[in-house]
Amino acid sequence: MSSTQVVSLGILLALVVAVLACGDDPKPNVSSRGLPTQQLALLGDLCPTTGQLDSGTAAVRGAIAADRRRAQRERDNLIALVQTRPVGRVRTSYLDHNTGLQHETLTIRRLVQRHLAALPETIQVGDERSRACARREAARLRAAMK
Repeated sequence: MSSTQVVSLGILLALVVAVLACGDDPKPNVSSRGLPTQQLALLGDLCPTTGQLDSGTAAVRGAIAADRRRAQRERDNLIALVQTRPVGRVRTSYLDHNTGLQHETLTIRRLVQRHLAALPETIQVGDERSRACARREAARLRAAMK
């Protein structure tokens, strides 16, 4: 075997090892703290329906208001990160109806896109006030990605 073949084989082996080490789900490099890591939930939390706000006890209304404030903070954090670290990776979760709770590592940009994917469903189940809110919030997220 010639020295050129040995070098080529060494390079090929190094590439194979590097690819195998990467795996399918790269490690997160952004803390999930303060981010909306439950996929598809942000717009619904930001824009509760009038029925949700008017129904139930004061404790239920207080919990909805607290969820909305948390979602606003998470939205602001997500917008800041998509503008500064769009390819940063964060660990997220979602509920699969067949297999239950699943986890996935996504880039910040992809996480925003996943939340935007919930817009049609949020609009479909909401009333006029919550639909308008969801459209405004989606526009804010889209603008942040430009």
